[in-house]
Amino acid sequence: MLIFNTVAKGDELIFGLNDWDIKTDRPVKVNGEAVTVKTKNSAFIIAISKIKTLLIVIDENMIWDNKFPADKIPKVKPYALAMHNALFTVTPPNSLVLFAETTPELKALTHGQMYLGFGLYSYLPTLPDPYAANLGILQRQFEINTSVVGAVSTIPKRGSVVWMWLIGLVKWEPKEDTHKVGVSFHFAPLTTQLQIEKETEAEPADSQNFGRVNPDVFSRFSDTANVTGAATIASDTNLTGAMLSSRNPLAGLNLTDFSLVDVSSKANQMGVSYAKQNNFLQATIARKYKIDITGETNASVFPIQVSGLDVITGMNAQAFTVPAISWEPVFNLTNPNPAKQDPPVGYNYYQNDGFATRIGNLSKKTVPLSPIPMSKYLVQTYKDKEDGKTFAIFNLPFGMLAITILDNKSSQPQKPTMINTSPVFENYINGGIQLELTAGTSFNLNDSDTIFEGYTIQLININKADGSPANASTLGEDVWTMYNEEFLANAVSNLVGRPAVPVKNIGLSGYGTSMLSEWQNKNVLVGTSQAYFNVFTGRTSYEVVQVKSKLYCCGADVVRTITLFRLANGYVARIDSGWESRSDGKYNFIEPDVSPNNKFDFQPGIVRGYYNIRNIKESPKKPVKIGTATFSEVTFDADIELENVTEGGENNIVSSKSILGYVQLLPIGKYVTADQFVDLLKTQNNSIGGSLSCMIKVAGSQQRMKLNRVDVSAAVDTANKPIFVCAARGSVIMPKDGSWTMVQHNRGTGDVSPLPEQLSVPLIRAGKWVKDKVVSDADVSNFLRIAHPEDLLKLPDSDTINFGFLQNMGTQKVLFMTPGFKKGLNHC
Repeated sequence: MLIFNTVAKGDELIFGLNDWDIKTDRPVKVNGEAVTVKTKNSAFIIAISKIKTLLIVIDENMIWDNKFPADKIPKVKPYALAMHNALFTVTPPNSLVLFAETTPELKALTHGQMYLGFGLYSYLPTLPDPYAANLGILQRQFEINTSVVGAVSTIPKRGSVVWMWLIGLVKWEPKEDTHKVGVSFHFAPLTTQLQIEKETEAEPADSQNFGRVNPDVFSRFSDTANVTGAATIASDTNLTGAMLSSRNPLAGLNLTDFSLVDVSSKANQMGVSYAKQNNFLQATIARKYKIDITGETNASVFPIQVSGLDVITGMNAQAFTVPAISWEPVFNLTNPNPAKQDPPVGYNYYQNDGFATRIGNLSKKTVPLSPIPMSKYLVQTYKDKEDGKTFAIFNLPFGMLAITILDNKSSQPQKPTMINTSPVFENYINGGIQLELTAGTSFNLNDSDTIFEGYTIQLININKADGSPANASTLGEDVWTMYNEEFLANAVSNLVGRPAVPVKNIGLSGYGTSMLSEWQNKNVLVGTSQAYFNVFTGRTSYEVVQVKSKLYCCGADVVRTITLFRLANGYVARIDSGWESRSDGKYNFIEPDVSPNNKFDFQPGIVRGYYNIRNIKESPKKPVKIGTATFSEVTFDADIELENVTEGGENNIVSSKSILGYVQLLPIGKYVTADQFVDLLKTQNNSIGGSLSCMIKVAGSQQRMKLNRVDVSAAVDTANKPIFVCAARGSVIMPKDGSWTMVQHNRGTGDVSPLPEQLSVPLIRAGKWVKDKVVSDADVSNFLRIAHPEDLLKLPDSDTINFGFLQNMGTQKVLFMTPGFKKGLNHC
């Protein structure tokens, strides 16, 4: 068929159907041969004018047109097209659209565009240099489902399903004595299944019962639903305790659809990965940022696109390395006593080295799926503030994982930075790619060091020598509890600037992580005070994690330090310092960022403080939970300062052993409330303290008292607010003639009863705690009373129990109620 049309201006058009054999040198197959383009009964238009001559050829069913007459369904032999970073297995061209200008005599096409539509069988990501790959979900393109038995041979065989169209575009135009030619590829949706049969070699014997492969391998890439099984941090309201020991809430960040690692020196073992987990990242990062990450995927047919000869994508791509810090066996030198969740003595093993390292951002810009352009893209996009929040997922030493979020548009005085520190030498010698991340100013004004925003978790993942779980963490239970609450959960403490990653800088490289980070928080009240990580190309030389807390009853500062270090023989050893005192126990619970006053109202009496605190030992009991507060029970030895000690001490200092105390584990960043302290005391019958043995002169008088205990008890003042009374307990030395005895008087009933000789009586004195001095000079002159701590400031009522001296004079008795002693007086 041929149609001719002409117009008054002299322009002429020819319409028709014809067979075309187009001789093109592009695109080419992987073997270097040009693609064959032969059509039948294709529509064409030739337009001729005085200015130009145009040729248009269109065909959309080339495969069926070229099938053999005996074939019911066309049989095609697939071939491969190689991109810079991908290999596509495709059908021969099924569609053709050609727009070109020709010479007047129709002998040459001077410039134009040719679109070829290939049916896509499979997409195989590649790298330009030698590489290793984990195809992940793409492996399903090459698998067969053998669950269908006895299926007929007409069911598509392995890899025989066309998923979508791959459109090849060839553009050319004259340029000097030659032509400028460009080749690019693009994806297009497949609206109906292409009915063809793939010519392949004979299938293996075990695959003759063909089952249909999942008809949509790529649905994972376009799916906006949450990844199945991914744990979300944002939905967790409490990530403390046993929950963290049973799972890793960052596990969802480790899902990768496919990944490739360059194993040459060209990209320095850096790789790329594709991870369609935007919703999980959004749920994680949305705890601080509001980010729209749906636009890029919704705007395209397929989130992986082709630009020129590069496969590109957007926020789903990350720079990738294998786990970059080796979790080597650790020889624990500290015998856990009690065991709790502390590591066993001897060798501790780890099942693996943790996560693969990944660095990406949530920008809507696209980047080729290749390591070198990916690393340049990350640095430049962050520098130009075009990113939609940059993130890095990486390991820290010995069972610790982190995800950090970098915001170059934040209000921080010192913003986080990211650069490529790859050095350049003479003679075109370049160093390896290393992305150096530097932390910014903390959003917590109380922090004394820079810190990364994000999340950190110390896993409970130590294995025994036989590979069985030891139910232990490298940090031990107490430090693990505090560390994970501060840097992962923040569910109890609700601190500004937390969670976070306590790292100042880190270099991420395909050869292994390198970092010399010595993070400190000198202002911390309760929480992590040090986190040191010295790592060289994936091998840890030194790690220190130190936490700081308070010792209840006396208010001493205590720290616990976990140290891991490499020995001269190359092995790694671990030492746990246990809880150690860093100050005297002088009842100081001041929170400087809140108030200059003590958080608790202490009435020290004659117990002026605890000094040389030592030998702190953990109790085997489980931690005590009081509301949101958690305490670890300990015993310790100390030298206690009293007043007017005459025997059993020196310079008013008396030694005491096995004093009961509690170390605060939670909340982080602040002391517990007064009510929680009261409830803690109630667990020990309102008395926390220890034994001692000494003799004192009460208020410097001639009245002597043998002390056997000091403690702290809760009481209330006249306004019914909690106070904490320090008491020295013992027995009053009465005259030897036996005419004097100690009795107690029930104010409600009026009953008077003698005290058993072994019963201690408390010696207390009103006088509010004074910073540094503990007891003011004026309060020393206040009356010392033998009375219950609960009655120190409370007005007497029917429940009051008074102590008294009873003098027996034979024919009569005299009761001296509520005896008191005052400095400077020699009588009660």
